[in-house]
Amino acid sequence: ILEKPLDANAAALVNDYSRNNNSAPNTNSASSATPFSSVRQQKDITLPNGLRVLLVNDKGCSQSTAALVVNGAGQFQDPTDLPGLAHLMEHMVLSFNKDSNFHKEGDFEDWLADNGGASNAFTAFQKTLFHFNCPHNNFSRALERFSSLFIESNVIDVCRNSWILAREIRRVDSELDLDSAFAQVEYVSKSFVNPENPYSKFSRGNLETLEAIPKEKGINVGKKLTEFFHKYYLPSQAVLVVVSNQQEMASIQRWVTPFSSTLSQKKEKNMATTSLSNYYPGRFLRGNRLKHAILYQKNENSSVTQKEKLIIQWVINEDYRGAGKINAVEIAFVLNQILGRRGPGSMYNFLHKQGWIQNGSTIPPQISVPVNVSGFQILKLEMSLTLDGFLNRSKIINAIYDSINILRNPDTNSFLIRREIMCQYATI
Repeated sequence: ILEKPLDANAAALVNDYSRNNNSAPNTNSASSATPFSSVRQQKDITLPNGLRVLLVNDKGCSQSTAALVVNGAGQFQDPTDLPGLAHLMEHMVLSFNKDSNFHKEGDFEDWLADNGGASNAFTAFQKTLFHFNCPHNNFSRALERFSSLFIESNVIDVCRNSWILAREIRRVDSELDLDSAFAQVEYVSKSFVNPENPYSKFSRGNLETLEAIPKEKGINVGKKLTEFFHKYYLPSQAVLVVVSNQQEMASIQRWVTPFSSTLSQKKEKNMATTSLSNYYPGRFLRGNRLKHAILYQKNENSSVTQKEKLIIQWVINEDYRGAGKINAVEIAFVLNQILGRRGPGSMYNFLHKQGWIQNGSTIPPQISVPVNVSGFQILKLEMSLTLDGFLNRSKIINAIYDSINILRNPDTNSFLIRREIMCQYATI
């Protein structure tokens, strides 16, 4: 469900563009925020259905690529009685292959594979993203087929097909791996979160939540999928990014025309409830105390020095509603810079002298943001330790807090980045 993109070009651009352009771009004009590049031209447009599109003509790209993100159509939008529905919706969209123009060539993913391309998709907490890449000479055809996946009538036909529905539920179920360290950390942290926050819910979906229980309760899953598409797959909440190597930008713009008739055709009645205004406050249970998970990472190769992994997670509650807000990713960036220092007096130097990290280790503590929605973010720190370091993990935790103390607000026990600290790292 949370797979890394095959081609980070369009997939990364679509995330940045949708996050930084909350309002509709200027139709048929170059973006005022477009950076200068001698090999890359950019243009943003809005199609008649409200879908925002970023066109990129990149003379240096090896393959053409496209990505479409639907904001506000992620795991947090799952109905309470159908956990995993957003994930299943992702699978159903990719299952379309009945259109008369394409059915002789197989479905989209098979056709791409036969023509030197690849595709992928993932369902995140607040969005679902679809993307693909292929050789330049097949790109116009690939975009046409890609757009057909999101035509409302095609999606409804797929959702009504009981055979496809049963097949995709089993595919969703097969992706669930509770034995992986990633899943175990995720569900340990979920168990600490206030149950009213949607992060605490089971959102990946399986046979039980998507087939067995709905059948017992008389829930029509196909109908629920159609309702989910109408409600959340809104053109105004979606962004398409297209990157190719063409002689003229006009060619790329012409190829995205079919997307004017994609996504939900229902009129949007209340834009105040879109993903841009969603707010999910919540904390770890039992007050505001630190909760940390410590995992034993078994190394099967006995010839390699065994490593242990320390994982610490914090919840912060940045409100992203409105302009000029600090994002949790920026906080993580500053923390990474502080904890990654190697000079005298640094945490790295202290841990190395104590023998609590591997000799010659070049990997500093890694801080990521696995959950990043308005009102609720999780900062996750991961460190690889020696066995002796693992046994002294309490001292290492104290060293971590000593290093980041300049960022902590003593009154609220939360992170507070002073302007002078942010400026210090702004040019890195």
